[in-house]
Amino acid sequence: MTQPFRDLEALAKSLEKDLQKGHRILSVFDLDSTLFDVSPRIQKILDELQTHPELTSRFPELLPLLKGVKTLRSDWGIKSAIQRTLQHQIPPLEFQKEARDFWSRLFFTNEYLHFDTLIEGSNEFVHSLHQMGSEIAYLTGRDWPRMGTGTVEVLKKWCFPIPGENQKTHLEMKPEKGGEDALFKSNWFRGVKTQNYHRILFFENEPVILHEVTKDHPEIEVVFVDTTHSGRAEPHEKWMTITDFKRK
Repeated sequence: MTQPFRDLEALAKSLEKDLQKGHRILSVFDLDSTLFDVSPRIQKILDELQTHPELTSRFPELLPLLKGVKTLRSDWGIKSAIQRTLQHQIPPLEFQKEARDFWSRLFFTNEYLHFDTLIEGSNEFVHSLHQMGSEIAYLTGRDWPRMGTGTVEVLKKWCFPIPGENQKTHLEMKPEKGGEDALFKSNWFRGVKTQNYHRILFFENEPVILHEVTKDHPEIEVVFVDTTHSGRAEPHEKWMTITDFKRK
């Protein structure tokens, strides 16, 4: 759905008016790179990568070159940060695979979620919608077995509305790892009784997912959170786009 709102403040005011009229609204938020900045999590993993005993012994000349590697919010995974640090030197394919496997083992864990920080204004914005009366759903490609406990902990840590404390806040995660995030999220929306809501909004940073959801559910209002994404698809020019949740 194309949105006529010029900024987040205008969108929030329109939601407030509808809620004051007694309309039901569901506001759905992705987590990684939407509400949370994951670059500190990636930074922690890269710091540990440099001193990992097995990798140090296997790549003794390469790992010292990563000293001082710094992640950016715009980085997707570890590849960009490593390439930026090594500049024109292309690491061996074996190292690239080992580094990615090392990143994957740690990134998708309860413990490392605690290194995330906030996308500016995200917790205040979610709270404001919740206090107005909007129902809140956190819809994430994270899975329960590896990341369920940590997800609830960091939502509490950063003072978001907590799932399960009332009937208006929910956490929706994959029951197990694997599968396409876009398919998982679009299928979840299929289970929502859209006729019960006056409006449904979806805040997400990955264009692939937003394209899938808008194709299957054109009635949903999407907000593209322009932080980082995979590059597998470009955002639609008609989507409302924000870079953070600060209300001007």
